[in-house]
Amino acid sequence: MLPGLGMPCFSQGGFFRYFRYGSPMSENQVLCVREHPNGNYIVLFRYEDATSEGIDFGFYTLSPNGDSIGTQGYRRPGNDYPEDFIIDNEGIYRLSGTHKLLNPPSDSRKLFYTINPSNSIQDQYHVYPNPTGYSGGDRIYKHKDQYCIFGSKTISPYSRFNLFRVTANGVVTLDSVYGGSNSDFANTGALTIDGGYILAGGSFSYSTEQAKILVIKTDSTGHELWRKSIGLERDSLDICRVTAEGILQADNGNYYIAAQNSSHCDLPRGRTSSLLLCLDSTGKQLWIREDRFVMEGTYNGKPYYSKQQWSDIVRLKDGGLLCMGTIQIPIAAQPDKIQLQVLLAKYDLDGNLTWKRILGDSTMHELCYGIHATSDGGAILTGRYEEALNPFQDVRTFVMKVDPCGCVVPGCDPNCISTGMAVERRNAPVIYPNPANNTLYIRSDTPIAWYRVMNILGATVLQGQVQDNTLSVQEVKRGVYIIELWDTGGNSFFEKIIKE
Repeated sequence: MLPGLGMPCFSQGGFFRYFRYGSPMSENQVLCVREHPNGNYIVLFRYEDATSEGIDFGFYTLSPNGDSIGTQGYRRPGNDYPEDFIIDNEGIYRLSGTHKLLNPPSDSRKLFYTINPSNSIQDQYHVYPNPTGYSGGDRIYKHKDQYCIFGSKTISPYSRFNLFRVTANGVVTLDSVYGGSNSDFANTGALTIDGGYILAGGSFSYSTEQAKILVIKTDSTGHELWRKSIGLERDSLDICRVTAEGILQADNGNYYIAAQNSSHCDLPRGRTSSLLLCLDSTGKQLWIREDRFVMEGTYNGKPYYSKQQWSDIVRLKDGGLLCMGTIQIPIAAQPDKIQLQVLLAKYDLDGNLTWKRILGDSTMHELCYGIHATSDGGAILTGRYEEALNPFQDVRTFVMKVDPCGCVVPGCDPNCISTGMAVERRNAPVIYPNPANNTLYIRSDTPIAWYRVMNILGATVLQGQVQDNTLSVQEVKRGVYIIELWDTGGNSFFEKIIKE
């Protein structure tokens, strides 16, 4: 296994379910999951059945324990690409996404669909054409008595951020576009404390080679209040393309953005990394954190570079920030092959890492697409499930429930305990002496495999393998540092140290 990574954490007997809807040859993709007011989990999926023409969608219903309650599929002329949905207090589903006609196939229309599973009212289906091309909706929220859809819209020849609002009957009350001199694409959005809106995604308007994060804040009428373009500085051989994938506003007024940095992967140093950013209520950048949870190096004598990315961010019941994404690692039994696993990391509002988890089966791909914070303090995740050594041959969808420590339920990692709304670590390693001169010693119940020393700005100054529970800090200058340790189970621990 990779130094510091350990085997992926996966509970075969826990809340992990995989499904396929339609014929044995149909391809399914789970998009997102929501918690119903009655406690059940409703899972939105999209499927393409080889026995019919077009792409359709449906819902799985699971009990709080993960037991299957029922499945309902929906089919209409054309291709429906729903991306998100919410559940009203009355149990009515509101979906947003894109509808594409079969002829002409290039005609893409924004989709707003109302479904009442109890059938007490008629389902309502609305599509909104865009004469200049594509129009889609990625996120939907209820705002007072209307529904706000965040997405992108083509204003020929460029893509633009799109803020779209409709009534329950599908009447459009707001349709605003935002952007610069080139293409800008919104991946996410949210309601804000002041009653307005925030949109985020990627932009080529500020650099034709390096996509930058673009964040746009509006008031309740859609009037733009401010915008922020954010990029990363790299040398000429390491071109960065950074995009925002999830955004939320905490009760402190700050905005938290989960983003990905995609360097050119065909270069010797090509890699991706996970970014967490914080902006204040005026758009001023307070801090940015870049994480690579698997170190660069060699694996079985071959070069290996970490590839990982965030896909979304949610706020947990205890106030923490939970980022969800995907990480690429070698397959233990066949290291020249790679597999994709679920990556979770919890942070506090100051950007300090509380814990991280890599979840998945040792022989399967798990690509996580959606996450939802649940009322019990944990989260529920959805995604794609297929054999790593034989991809695209047996594609299924999965739903996974995790507790407040990020462990698949039931059966939390023994290094974590849940106490009401608080989560605390136990059996953490002891690092001594502290302050230290040249050598640190580690006492731990589980073997420590890897370490990283960071300065107060989060930059790595020293890293490597731990030998005999001892590590040298002789090369580190005097000052205050944070040391991160990984044990052989893939768990990470943090401690502040002082170098004299």
